[in-house]
Amino acid sequence: MTKIDITGFRGAEHVQRTEVSCYGDPAEFRPIVERTIAFVRNYAETLGSGDLSAAYALTGASLRERMDFDKFVRIHQKAEREFHGPALEYLIEMFVYVLADDAARNDPSDHGWHKNIPRPLRRARIIGFWIRDRSDNSGCRGRLWITEEDGEYRLADFDFYGD
Repeated sequence: MTKIDITGFRGAEHVQRTEVSCYGDPAEFRPIVERTIAFVRNYAETLGSGDLSAAYALTGASLRERMDFDKFVRIHQKAEREFHGPALEYLIEMFVYVLADDAARNDPSDHGWHKNIPRPLRRARIIGFWIRDRSDNSGCRGRLWITEEDGEYRLADFDFYGD
């Protein structure tokens, strides 16, 4: 594992902590970081607009296998009740890590991934904060697991939680 400072990467201004753990070949790291940031911002904007159908369309096959659209909606509605509002904006606090190459993705440790997410698709884990009330910037924390499927970045898993 190598620590890499992403200051200067495209989109890094949207990440609070810019030192990122890289498992695997650092040469493969930068494009994954940049594409992950772009994807997370797009997903968060889509979810923040209230379009759950479009947000669900950005999920990966393994998430859709575990969770149909109705369950996806129920999870978001439950979080909306628990954390006092819909997810409006996502602030990326940090990358937990990036899995930069096939060797890192196929490592026997699960790195906190749901078991049905195919190892070759795994790219990055993110921790951030969902703003649910802009008047006081309150909300909840949330983790995102990002995969790459058929050349597209996808949401493989997510959760909402309090501090």
